[in-house]
Amino acid sequence: MSEYYPNTKFSGEKPKDNLLPDSKLIVIKSLTYNVFYSFLPYNFKMTEILNPDWNEQYVIGRTDPISTFKRMTRKINISFEARAVSEKNSSNYDVSIEELMHTVDHLKKSLYPRYDSSQVMVTPPLFRLKYGNIINAGEGSFNKGVFGYFNSFTANPSTDINKMFFYENKIYPKVYNFDFNFTILNENLVNSQQQEILKERYFYEYETDNHHLQSTLAANEAGAGGVSSNSNAEAGKQKVLNS
Repeated sequence: MSEYYPNTKFSGEKPKDNLLPDSKLIVIKSLTYNVFYSFLPYNFKMTEILNPDWNEQYVIGRTDPISTFKRMTRKINISFEARAVSEKNSSNYDVSIEELMHTVDHLKKSLYPRYDSSQVMVTPPLFRLKYGNIINAGEGSFNKGVFGYFNSFTANPSTDINKMFFYENKIYPKVYNFDFNFTILNENLVNSQQQEILKERYFYEYETDNHHLQSTLAANEAGAGGVSSNSNAEAGKQKVLNS
C-alpha cells in the first residue's frame, strides 16, 4: 500500500490505484518508494520542449544533408510556489507550515535511488507527474500521469523574513519555490503510430469528438494520394492539388 504525503487534505482519503488526486494540484508520485506528494501551485509556469534529434551527413555536391531520424525527447520545465496558508489545516487547501516542510523533506528523499542492506542500488528514482489535464499520460492512460525522471530539481525556502515562522528556536518557511526539469518517457507512442494518430488525444485530455481539423486530414490525404468520401475533405484536397 502506498503512503500519501499530501500538501492538502482530501478528507483523509488516499488515491485509488493509479488515479491521482484533485485536478487543481500538481501531483508527484515516486514509483521507487510508492508515495504520492501533492502541491497547490501558485505562480505556476510551464515550458514543454519536444526535441527531434537527427543525424546529418553532408556530402560533396549536395546542398542539403542526408538526414536520418535518431530519437524524439520530451521535457517539461516547471516552476511554482507552494505556500503554507495556516499553522494548522482548516480546509482542504490550507497547508500547515509543518506539513509543507514535511512534504518537501520527503520528496527530496525520494529523488535518491533505493538501496538494499548491502548498499547496492535496487531501484532508480522514477516518477509519475500530473497536473490536471495539462500534464497527463495519453492514449487511454489518462489520470496516470506522465512517466519519467527529474534532470534537475530545486525546492528552496523563501528567505524573506515575512515568509518565515519562528517557533522554539526553529525556522519554518511559509513559502517554497519549486523549479525542476522532467524528462518524459513515451510509453505508448510506438503503438499510436500504428493507428490514425491525429484522431487520438495524446498530450492533453479534453472533451471533444473532433481531435483534428478536417483541412489537416484533407491535406494529408491529398499528399498521400488518398481519396476521402467526406465532402469537406474533398474540397480541401482539391484546394491542395490546385495550389
